[in-house]
Amino acid sequence: PLTVLTFRWNFLLHGFESSGFHIANLLLHFICSGLLAVFSAQCGFSCWWAALLGSFFLIHPVHTESVLYIVGRADLICLSLILLSCLLHLKVSPPRNLLVALMAVVISSILLIAAGLCKETGFCFFGLLVGWDILWLTWQPSNVRLWIRMLLLLFLGTASCGLRWWYTGTTIERMDPFSNPVAAEKDQMVRILSYALVHGIYGKLLVWPSFLCYDYSFDAVPLVRSLSDCRLLLPTSCYLAFFGLINLSLRTLRPSKRGELPIVGMAILILSFLPMSNLLFPVGTMIGERLLYIPSAGLLITILALLQEKVPNNRGVILCLLLSGLIFAYLTAQRVPEWSSPEAITVADALKQKRSTRVQYNLGTHYMSNKRYDEALSTFELVMDLDPAGNDCMPFYHAGQIQIYRGNNTAAEALLAKAVSG
Repeated sequence: PLTVLTFRWNFLLHGFESSGFHIANLLLHFICSGLLAVFSAQCGFSCWWAALLGSFFLIHPVHTESVLYIVGRADLICLSLILLSCLLHLKVSPPRNLLVALMAVVISSILLIAAGLCKETGFCFFGLLVGWDILWLTWQPSNVRLWIRMLLLLFLGTASCGLRWWYTGTTIERMDPFSNPVAAEKDQMVRILSYALVHGIYGKLLVWPSFLCYDYSFDAVPLVRSLSDCRLLLPTSCYLAFFGLINLSLRTLRPSKRGELPIVGMAILILSFLPMSNLLFPVGTMIGERLLYIPSAGLLITILALLQEKVPNNRGVILCLLLSGLIFAYLTAQRVPEWSSPEAITVADALKQKRSTRVQYNLGTHYMSNKRYDEALSTFELVMDLDPAGNDCMPFYHAGQIQIYRGNNTAAEALLAKAVSG
C-alpha cells in the first residue's frame, strides 16, 4: 500500500506524465546506493571500499528493471527503509541507555513495518536485527539491555509477520501455469530440479547479467525432467559458491563491526532471497529480475567485505574490480535504451527470448497494431507451437482476425473456433 501511495503522490504532482514516475525511481535508486555506501562505512569499510560498493550497486545491470519499470519502486523503497533501520540499529549498538535503546527499537520497527508495506520482504528483516543482537550476545552474554532489545525486536517482528500471514496468507489462489509453470507441475522431483535451475539462473543474473529479459514465463525456461540435464551444472556451481561464501564469512567473524559485515551481507542475501526462492511457498513468477534488487545488495556487501579483509591492497584484485565495473556499466548502458518505450522493450526482448509465449504474444500484438500482418501471423503461430495444448485463446483469436483481413475465411473459422473453445 505504501508503494501505491507514492504513485498517488506522483499523480498529484504531475498527473499521468510518465517522466515524473521514472525520475522518482531514479532518485530512489541513487538514495539506495548512497545509503548502502554509508551503511558499509559505518560497519568498517574504508571510504574507498564504501564508494566502490555504492558504485557497483548503482551500475549493476540487473537493476535496470527495478529502476526503469515503474512497479519496481516497491524494491527501491523497501531497501532504503531497511538500510535506514539498520543504520539506526547500528547507531545505538551496543545499547548503553535503556530508554534510548527502546526508542531506537520502536523507530527501527516502524521503518521495517513500512518496508514490509512497500514490499512484503521487508518484514523478514526483523530477522536481521534479531540475529545481529544474538551475535552480539554471544560476545556480551551479560548485557541486560541487549537482551531486552533482542526480545522486544523478536516480539515485534513475530507479531508483524503473524499479522501479515493472518491477513493475506501464503498461497496464491489459482496459480497461473504460464507465470510459474514449475508450481503447476505435478511431479515433485521435476519441481525440485526445476526450482534448483531457477536458483542457478538467479545466481548467474547476480554475477554475470549478460542476458536480461522482462519475462521468463512459459516456456522460456523448460522444466528439468532428469538428473542428466546438463543445465543442473549451473545451480550446482551456485550452491557451492554460496556455501563457500558462508564458510569464508564465518571464518572472518570476530567481535567488531568490520568482522561481522560479511555474515551480515549473507544474512541480507538469504532473508531477501528466501521469499522468492519457492522453497517456503510458490511465488507468482518463474523468474523476476527486479526481485534481485535487495539480494544483490547482500551479495555485494559480502564479496567486497571479504576482499577488503583478505586482500585490501592487492593491485590485481583492484584491477579486476575496476574491469568488472566497466563491464557492468557497459551492460547497463546497452540495456537502458531497450526500456525507452513499451515498443522498444517488446521488440528487444522478443528477439532474444524466443521460447516465452508471453513475450512472443506481446510482439505479435505489436506487429498487428502496426498492420504488419505477415510478421504478426508468424509470431502468433510460434506462440501456438510453443503451447501445443492451446491454454491461451488469444493467439488463435488474433491469428483468426488476420486471416479475416486476408479473406481466408476457412482458416479464420478454424482458428476462431479454437479460440472460443479455449
